[in-house]
Amino acid sequence: MCELSKDWKSQEAEAETILDHTHVLNTMPLPTKLSRPMVTPRLYTYPVKKIELLDAETGKGLLQKKIQFITIDPIEGKYTMLLTNPEQGYPLPLRNILEIKIASTNTIEFDFMGTMDPSSAGVGGIGLRDKKYILKIKTDEKYTPSLPELLQQLKGLENNTEYWKCELLSFPDKTIEIYSQSPFLADGEQILWQNPKYELVDNKKEILSIEVVTNFRIFQYEYIQHRGSTVLFPFLEDVKVTNEQNTTATSSVGSYSEFSYKVTGIKSIRTNSVVGDSNFYMQGKPLITFEGITDPEMLSTAVMTLKKQYDKFPSTKQQTESIGAELQSAVSNICSRCTNINPADSKFCSACGSSLSLGSILFDNPDYVEPTVVRNPELDKIERYRNLVERIDEYKPGWDKNGVIQYKTEYIAILQRIWGAQVQFIIAFDDLTREGYRLMAIDEGKSGGDSSGGFTGGVNSYYYFQKIKYVAN
Repeated sequence: MCELSKDWKSQEAEAETILDHTHVLNTMPLPTKLSRPMVTPRLYTYPVKKIELLDAETGKGLLQKKIQFITIDPIEGKYTMLLTNPEQGYPLPLRNILEIKIASTNTIEFDFMGTMDPSSAGVGGIGLRDKKYILKIKTDEKYTPSLPELLQQLKGLENNTEYWKCELLSFPDKTIEIYSQSPFLADGEQILWQNPKYELVDNKKEILSIEVVTNFRIFQYEYIQHRGSTVLFPFLEDVKVTNEQNTTATSSVGSYSEFSYKVTGIKSIRTNSVVGDSNFYMQGKPLITFEGITDPEMLSTAVMTLKKQYDKFPSTKQQTESIGAELQSAVSNICSRCTNINPADSKFCSACGSSLSLGSILFDNPDYVEPTVVRNPELDKIERYRNLVERIDEYKPGWDKNGVIQYKTEYIAILQRIWGAQVQFIIAFDDLTREGYRLMAIDEGKSGGDSSGGFTGGVNSYYYFQKIKYVAN
């Protein structure tokens, strides 16, 4: 344990400011022009006993805190490490971490760059400055190898020029930047069809992979391996359906958005009785395959419909540029774990994320125990709310707050019983029943009163429907 100075209380306030205002360094090639993630990424939460913050130059202790959890929001999300206790959370951008060390069986050390914000340093301030600090995290020894291993893997992606490859999609009136191998939507990019795959971890759904068709590309991403594949529409040559077979499944694999109807004329799956593979060709080869999806012929029709619109603009061929430092021609760093050849100045392996300086400390540990991830219920609530907020733009275009049909998709519908529009309400109710929707709930509104002309049962009440085939038995 570090020895704390006598003026501990004043330094504690300053140290908390360092953690609270740690800023994102601009020296790394990680893009800052990212739009929203395609889905909420996996979060990794570990129990922690306490943290210590030290000045890297002097070794002087600045802060000692009891911390309950560390939550890693990975590179597909905010790319931060959140240190939390019941009173406060301290976000540390992972790009600020310079080095990761295993100090002992239950202690991990991070060298990172921090910032003192003059707005939080009292009257007069001390000026904006970057400084190197050491953060010691004490946890259970069974997590000591696994937490650094995860962070090493993520750090290895920061300077991975293939992962952050930027491709330019040029239209007659604008050019769109797409980080084509990562699961972030570009400016103006909308999802037409998607097939997210989840696993259940501690009774919570965690994303495994996603297959997506947007108005710019066909995309596939694996969240545990942090690996993506893309075919931009200007380079798509063909779509072929293989392995078609009949199925008795009642649920569909893959779904269309309302935006799909606007650009392709297709808004829902035609049939649930057929599944197969959709293969997307580029340079004469199937670069991406969506396996076992429902009604693959319909998806092929939607994709080729959009492809024809791109063919009207022959100049819409992307120009490609790499974001970040160019790989040096002379490479000498060979990873001891996976034998991948890395640039000479690399600190982390671009293939597996291993530290090229720590060697086999992490991965050859015979005492390694696979961690049981402990989740903070409060963080789960925050994450669920954040997920809802991030998806507002996806649903808002289909919402008509003043209409009888407030909202309608392939899965659900909401009717509003509006004053003076009783017949329209009856027609809409009848249509939904014919289309296979079931009334699930009614949210009563205001009473019509004596002057309602027979309109009873709640003026401005809401009627919630769900497609029968999606209603659990």
